[in-house]
Amino acid sequence: MSATIRDVANQAGTSIATVSHVINGTRHVSDDLTDRVWNAIKSTGYIHKLDSRMKQGKINFNKVIAIVIPTLNSPMYNILTKHLSSNFMKRGLLPAIYCNENDSEKERMILRHILGDCRIAGIALVPLQERVDVYSSLYSNGLAVEFMDAIIATHEKDCVVMEDFEGTRDAVRYLISIGHRHIAGIFGDKNKTSVTERINGYRAALSEVGVPFDEHMIITMKHNDTDIFNRVIPNFINDVAPTAIISCGNFLTLNLIAVLKKNGLKCPDDISIVGYGCFDEAYPFDKNLTYVCQDPSKMADIVSERIVNKVPRIGTKKSSCMLDDSNRSIKVPTKLHIGNSAQVVGAGPFGECATSPDEIVPSENERNQLKEGHYTVALAFHYGGTAWHSLHQLGITETLNNLGISVISTCEAQLDPQLQMVQIEGIKMQRPDAVIAIPVDDKITAPAFKSLSKQTKLVFLSNIPSGFSRKDYSACVSVNECESGRIIAHMIGDYFAGQENVQIGIIKHGSTFYGTFLRDMVTVKTIERNYPNIKIEATNSFINIADAYEICCKMLTEHPGIRALYVCWDGPALQAVRALRDLNRTDIVLFTCDLDEEIGMLMAKGELVCGISAQRPFEQGVAAAYAVAHALLGNDSHKYIGVSPLGVTRENLADAWKEILHEPFPRGLL
Repeated sequence: MSATIRDVANQAGTSIATVSHVINGTRHVSDDLTDRVWNAIKSTGYIHKLDSRMKQGKINFNKVIAIVIPTLNSPMYNILTKHLSSNFMKRGLLPAIYCNENDSEKERMILRHILGDCRIAGIALVPLQERVDVYSSLYSNGLAVEFMDAIIATHEKDCVVMEDFEGTRDAVRYLISIGHRHIAGIFGDKNKTSVTERINGYRAALSEVGVPFDEHMIITMKHNDTDIFNRVIPNFINDVAPTAIISCGNFLTLNLIAVLKKNGLKCPDDISIVGYGCFDEAYPFDKNLTYVCQDPSKMADIVSERIVNKVPRIGTKKSSCMLDDSNRSIKVPTKLHIGNSAQVVGAGPFGECATSPDEIVPSENERNQLKEGHYTVALAFHYGGTAWHSLHQLGITETLNNLGISVISTCEAQLDPQLQMVQIEGIKMQRPDAVIAIPVDDKITAPAFKSLSKQTKLVFLSNIPSGFSRKDYSACVSVNECESGRIIAHMIGDYFAGQENVQIGIIKHGSTFYGTFLRDMVTVKTIERNYPNIKIEATNSFINIADAYEICCKMLTEHPGIRALYVCWDGPALQAVRALRDLNRTDIVLFTCDLDEEIGMLMAKGELVCGISAQRPFEQGVAAAYAVAHALLGNDSHKYIGVSPLGVTRENLADAWKEILHEPFPRGLL
């Protein structure tokens, strides 16, 4: 026996009259009771009778909402359709799903059918075209119309779209933040407004860091055109040689990963990838994928509520999403999910490829010009008193003297930004032709250095101040910080090879200097990606080197299971050593950067220090002097000069000591 309306009422625990009101929309019924009624309609099978009665015109109100989508073979549209259907059913509306298979002619046939069906009260449509005339007729029959995932110019107030501009800009900004500048983009159909917005977001992010937009770095295609991938994408990658690709679509990303694998390329080792879309059980992605996550369920909530508010006689209660009187579309926010498919790359502050110091050695003719110029240079260091600082200074002064350039003053700020700003004022009064500097703080000292840049040429060691553009300085000379981070990470990984559940702690500098930030980030990401047996249990930051002692003590008190520390350079590392001794935690091993005599002695004695990624300060000083020479001759083209680091363990300490510190290794220590 078929279900009756009484059966529905009994199961829902309400009256027949209330069930009738829910079905016909003749009176407002609470959301909770409406849900119970529609659940009872479905569970009893009465929904089939209801559908039959509607077809016969026996129900006095049109309650069908058409949902028109391009394809069901997509997680975006699967999730969107599922949530739309559920929401409409809860509000007493019956969804009817149409798929046009990305065919414009089929779309027109479906729309003609919808316009001729008196049962249909509204339509939620993903338009294939953006011609106004194609969709204007939908309004002639009084349908409640909402467009999804595209903007129709004359009906923008009826459009609900993803925040494609912001989503793509955030993705490209992220790639930029980890060192990428040569970023390719693979986008969908260029005729869609969503694709236009994504390309604009891509362009905007590049523009923020002064990278010009290059149309050869992007490609547009139909999402389902796998043939293009097999034919075009390999050549595209070979031609533009990107370090990273943003792939704006589920299928685009799936196909891209497949093509890379087919051509022997690994992600992220060879090319970093950021995807774009939404992923469910039917379209699983590796959790390590970095992607812009769309929210089709949120879009469905907005669209369904707007349609409910537009359809007459649904009830007097307004839903939470009130109709917007503006003529602007509603944009659903996206969220960037950070995985491991994008790798940090070594590059200058603005993505410049590193120039080797060997490439900037002045010619004989240039040396003669420099001697005739009688140029002067001032040095502004962040602190002194270490072998690292002394070797920098020695490399600079010896090289400048050989070039006939005079060093007229040397300042050491002892990590005091206020003192460094006073020293900069003194340097300005001396009016040198160039300044070689290491800023104490990336933000506090920035205005002083910016003012100095208007008067003289600036060459920075390791880091540049915040807010500087490429035109504000002549060059930045640094160790390859990316490689330095990898060296440290692999030293830690090798040390704990075969051991499980290893906890480590990280102590880093609180200032967001590009170089140190990049090194620390690469260290963390390399550990996370390659060594699942190692967990970063705690991360803390210091501003003053002396504070590293208390930070270390606090970290180990709160996390006694830590077995190793990474401390960002040797100065704070020595403070950590002092803390480890005082805590009697000589069971902990320590990894750091920069080889100084004291830290080297600890390694030689087998005490705590197990691995060092060492800069070559003398060679960096030489490179800085050469960079000054080129700047004085009017050549600012070499913006980033990179010097390779050296991994140091107890086994190669003696050789590294001579190479880094430029003095014989003390006898009897090994």
